[in-house]
Amino acid sequence: MARIQHRHSLALALTLGMFMPGIVRAEGPDSLSPYKMLRSLEFIQDSVVAGDSSAGEMQRFMLATIDERLRNVDKAVFDDDRNVDAALIYTMSGGNPATL
Repeated sequence: MARIQHRHSLALALTLGMFMPGIVRAEGPDSLSPYKMLRSLEFIQDSVVAGDSSAGEMQRFMLATIDERLRNVDKAVFDDDRNVDAALIYTMSGGNPATL
């Protein structure tokens, strides 16, 4: 069991380390679409469900980051239905309902 958790933690670290900085670098942290941020949250939550205890802190960080992004985003971003869905899913995933 510990070996599976270790392998899962390694996969999580590699994914976040490799893909997240690339996305942020390409678009900038302030222009990242909410639906793209939510994809990372979903991956982290899958890791939490799989038993990776180290993913819990990252989940809290992502929820706070997405909350800040949704509160400060230009309302035109919600012309894209994917971002509207992301805001709703964020709230159902443990995000702050007052953000909506």
